[in-house]
Amino acid sequence: DILNKKMATHSELIESVFTKVQKDLKRLRDEIQNASSSQNVDTGALDTAIERTQRELGNHAEQTMQQLQGQTALLPTISRQTGLGAKPKKGKSRRTISEMVQNYKSGKENGVLRRSVSENGPRPSPGEIVKSAYMEKLLAQPHNKASRQLISDRYGIPLSPVWNAPLQWTREVVPLAKPVTGPTTNHHSATSRRNEPLLSSIGQEDASRGLLSLAQRGLLPPTSEIVLDPSPVKPKPVRLHSPTHQHSKVRVADTLELKHFPLVKVDIREEVEKGPHLPKTTGGGPVSVSMVTAVASVNPAMTIPVAGPSPRPEAPPPTRSARSAPPPCPDQLHIAIHKGVIPEEEQDYQMLHTVYRSRWGNIVSLLHQLRVLACSYAIALIVVDGRKAADLAQKHPVTTKWTHKELLQCMVNSGDVEVLLALPGQRYKGVGGLHLAASRIQALFRMYQARKQYLQYRRSKWAAGVIAMGWLLHASRQRVRRRLAERRKEILQNFHKRSQQLKKNWSKVKSSRRVLIHLPSQGYSQSVRSKIDRFATFENSQISRIFDLLDEQVEIIYISPVEVPEELEQYCYKLLEMASEGHSAGCMKKRLTFVVPENLHKFTSLDLPLSTLLLHSPKALQRVRNLTRGKEAILVPGYVNQDDLAVADSLQVPLLASDHLTAQLYSSKHGAIKLFTEAEVDHPPTATDVYSEEQLVSSLAVLVASHLHISKWCIKLNGAIQGRGIAVCDMLAHLPCSSWLQKEQEWYGSKWNKKWAKETAVKRIADELPEVLKTHAKLPSAYKTWLEYMSALISRGGIIQGFPPSDSVTSLSVNLLLEPDGLVQLLSTADQINPRPFWKWGVSVPQCSVDPTHLNMAAMKMATSCLQRGIVGYLSIDFVTFISSLSMEQELWCVDVDVGLSDVQCMSQLMSYVTKGKFNSENGTFTTSLSDLNEARYAVLSSNLSHECMAFVEPSVFFHLCQAHLIGYDVKMKSGTVFTLPSFSDRTTFGMLSISSSLKEALQTMLDALSVIHQEITVTGRVNTNFKVVSSEIRRILTELTE
Repeated sequence: DILNKKMATHSELIESVFTKVQKDLKRLRDEIQNASSSQNVDTGALDTAIERTQRELGNHAEQTMQQLQGQTALLPTISRQTGLGAKPKKGKSRRTISEMVQNYKSGKENGVLRRSVSENGPRPSPGEIVKSAYMEKLLAQPHNKASRQLISDRYGIPLSPVWNAPLQWTREVVPLAKPVTGPTTNHHSATSRRNEPLLSSIGQEDASRGLLSLAQRGLLPPTSEIVLDPSPVKPKPVRLHSPTHQHSKVRVADTLELKHFPLVKVDIREEVEKGPHLPKTTGGGPVSVSMVTAVASVNPAMTIPVAGPSPRPEAPPPTRSARSAPPPCPDQLHIAIHKGVIPEEEQDYQMLHTVYRSRWGNIVSLLHQLRVLACSYAIALIVVDGRKAADLAQKHPVTTKWTHKELLQCMVNSGDVEVLLALPGQRYKGVGGLHLAASRIQALFRMYQARKQYLQYRRSKWAAGVIAMGWLLHASRQRVRRRLAERRKEILQNFHKRSQQLKKNWSKVKSSRRVLIHLPSQGYSQSVRSKIDRFATFENSQISRIFDLLDEQVEIIYISPVEVPEELEQYCYKLLEMASEGHSAGCMKKRLTFVVPENLHKFTSLDLPLSTLLLHSPKALQRVRNLTRGKEAILVPGYVNQDDLAVADSLQVPLLASDHLTAQLYSSKHGAIKLFTEAEVDHPPTATDVYSEEQLVSSLAVLVASHLHISKWCIKLNGAIQGRGIAVCDMLAHLPCSSWLQKEQEWYGSKWNKKWAKETAVKRIADELPEVLKTHAKLPSAYKTWLEYMSALISRGGIIQGFPPSDSVTSLSVNLLLEPDGLVQLLSTADQINPRPFWKWGVSVPQCSVDPTHLNMAAMKMATSCLQRGIVGYLSIDFVTFISSLSMEQELWCVDVDVGLSDVQCMSQLMSYVTKGKFNSENGTFTTSLSDLNEARYAVLSSNLSHECMAFVEPSVFFHLCQAHLIGYDVKMKSGTVFTLPSFSDRTTFGMLSISSSLKEALQTMLDALSVIHQEITVTGRVNTNFKVVSSEIRRILTELTE
């Protein structure tokens, strides 16, 4: 704004000066016209007006020119060729210095002096003429300082400070497409616009950058007129080269390692043209200073011409002409593709063309691809080895698209080019890189969107597939479940039909010839089976079932859960021959058949029940069908499950047992308590249906408070066998409030049975029970911690049962047969031998602990209750007897029920077979006929003997060892020892039966046999065996019997 104001002020002053001059000239014109008529002209007034005009213009010239920013000074002269009164033509108000000098010379020739002197004045002296001629020379040299000073002194027009500095040439070199002639500058009006910004001065630094830089930066207004006289540019036709070729031939210097400069345009020539010149570039742009610096830093001795002002060398070094250079060797033909330009005029290129003219088309195609590579990846320099390029091109046709790896083989600077090719984003720096980058970005974005949509679609499709597959599987499972349910329902209906038919025909069936299919399957749940070691051997412990052959009307088909080798068959036949008085061994063999499922070893890791294995063994089933075809057959199972019914249905034979639901229900602890309650037999105080720790604590607290005379309490898991799920805790011994409870009971007396009297005691016991159970409960061996036992109780359920309040407790077993027609047979009674609590190792037959009448009465009550519940087949009832501390009388409690054929009954059947004896249920004795006399027999039997060293002893060696120590069976005296071998492959477990005329002798025989066997087969100090604990228990019993 301030600059514009200053310009406006000076413009107004100049305008006022010209207005005055115009008025004076108008007045003078009128006077001259008037004087022409009178022939009297006053020239003094004319001189006075001109001097006044020059003086006023001189006063404002300096300030005005400073605002014009370096515009050339104009001489305010008055043309002498026109009349004084003529108006100046438009556009001719200013004249250049050259025009002024020319006018001065023409005026001198015409005798007109530039000074305003009188025609009558004195003529100039010779000195003045010489001085005037010198000044004319100065005026012809505008760059001379004296000329500039002369113009300032004579005309009062100072030049801009820009003219005080030498002109600088621009570094930008624009190649011309064709020869151009004519003036190099355009003449513009020198009249400055009022609104155009002007600078008062231009510094030396700005001036050194040249006029083009000042114009581009806006320091020179576009209307300024720059005139250089004489002009430094002289129009002249010149030879113009194509923009795609180098102007001069370039030869790569041998001393420069080009592999360091793949990005630098280096102008290395074997010859240097005389005088300063600008390096030629392919794109027409100048070589940057930073580029030259980079090259010079590597090889300081190398000279690289750079576009820009440079002083002209006084004496250029002598150079060698390019035409006189020796021709290159064909093995060293190097072609430098500089910024995508192939130097077709290079000598190497021409030589390559000459040498390989026959396959030049392939080489040109290769060079073209190298040029495309250089342009595409913005590679400034690619040096091609001509020989390698020719060899590579020769191996492929013209249309071959070479890979980057193949193209790199023919490059001299292949290492640096390979680095550039590997740089990320280098492709987008070359030709078309911007469009390629945009296309790439768009493609990536479209790919991202498509990928996102595809992933969403795939997730949706996957989810739909999962849902569809889940639905199909669910529908398939539902269909399978419906079919299984229908099939099971059909099997159950068929079972009931066959059971009803067997019930009607039972009297006829048991007296006629029949086939008994013994299936010693133990269909326990997986949780129970997993706790039993060698489950198949455990099932085969009932191999004594084969001794049902004592009945001549019976044929036995024994389904074995283990392989039956020939040695085991021979041993079984030998046992049958011992008591086969009058019966041949061949007859026995015909009535006994062993069947082993063919898929026995395919499911060993699952411990499947034998019935399941047989159901999945079609060959074994077919063999059993063939053996029972046309005969009356009955299937005798073990612990019944669903597969037993399926096997019976597949064989189309009745089952001598109740259905699996009934059998499993009343074999559980809950079902047993229901049977005890319905049969109205004595049983311990019990709490049933315990499925949580809170329920356990609350129920046990009520039982303890109600029965303070019972110190120990048992927690029994459903489905547990042989005492494997029974935990015992002595409450009165470990409860902190036990003494307080005794006092409370004495305080309330007979009112203690009232519920209100025990509320405080129950609450206090419940508070103390959790800690007592965790720390003092004795867990079964299958469970390590209380938490593990509680998790099993929560999942399977259980009961709480009181332990007999006595130090001497005897356990008994009663085996019954509930026939389908409702008759009950009392098959055997036995006293249990328990080396450890709740572990039934073996029994002594018959029982001698309880009055048989009292025991038979309780057993018959239980049998009647079971028949009412639909239980058919074999049944085992466990009792305990003890002397009550309250009544001092013997009591008998029912504690457990097992629906199915037990091991004790199987071994009792072996005893009956080898002795030909019978069990008398009325008096509880077992008698045999000996010399026409009935003599009592007692036996100690077990199927749970185990010894680790038995696995290293062959059966024949073992029997010879027993024979050497007089361990055997006397057929005549019907006493002695008999062994059962469940498996020849796993001989660590076996059974033993000791028979004698008295219980004491039978126990002693068993003890002696165990001692001898242990001593003979033990080879190490510590072995895994139960011989020791069994021997200790037998000794204790013997001691009690002796006392």
